[in-house]
Amino acid sequence: MLPWSALFSAQHTLQLITSDPNIAEIQAITGGQLSVTDYANRNYLAGPNKLSPEDERFCRRVLIGDKSATLDTQIAVAIIQLARGVPQIISVRGARDIQLKDLRNDRNFIFFGSPRSDPWVSLFDDQLDFRFVFDPQAHSEYLVDAHPQPKEQDKYVPTATGGLTGDTFAIIALVDNPDHDGHVLLLAGADGEGTDAAGKLVTDVPRFSVLLQHCGINPSAAIQPFEFLLRVETVAGSPGRTDLVACHKLTGTTPK
Repeated sequence: MLPWSALFSAQHTLQLITSDPNIAEIQAITGGQLSVTDYANRNYLAGPNKLSPEDERFCRRVLIGDKSATLDTQIAVAIIQLARGVPQIISVRGARDIQLKDLRNDRNFIFFGSPRSDPWVSLFDDQLDFRFVFDPQAHSEYLVDAHPQPKEQDKYVPTATGGLTGDTFAIIALVDNPDHDGHVLLLAGADGEGTDAAGKLVTDVPRFSVLLQHCGINPSAAIQPFEFLLRVETVAGSPGRTDLVACHKLTGTTPK
């Protein structure tokens, strides 16, 4: 069943890349959006604000060690349980623990978090219809629809910011591993609650199969890149009801 039929393979190892729980906090202090280039070069303090010596020392203390978000590890456990019986090597690594060269190979990957919490996710923007944008005034992310279909909005802005009650948004996307064999699954929310909801939904195989069929995708057929946009109701920072807002069949990259 998709997306697991694309990701669980004896031919390709599967790497689960958890988000960086401190990098969004660092960006809030520096006042900018960290590019994937800066992240790859480990230039974590890039931004328009010139940090005071005290702020710089604080940021460097925050960045000590390699951390993973707790919610991501819970999703990773659920995925590994789904893979029981598959003769495949599966590893879990933190976003800050990898380099660009680690992504340039014939592997399958699952990334957790949005570009704000995992800048590597932005590498796949050119394959996506729903893309994250950071609003510096609101200090939060929203999603834009690059190819709106009938009755879809141009952008989707969360109302549950800062752990409040309201709605947030997330995507589940299956895309190609650019210029390599293999596939990539993105589980990305505008906040942790959104990512958590996306992970719970995609590991609920019966429910997710129904949603695929609703979108005209045969869960048991050949691999079809796709992207789901989810609306997640949150109450005091906890995810509740999750609804499918839109689903797009994606074209994928140029055949290798």
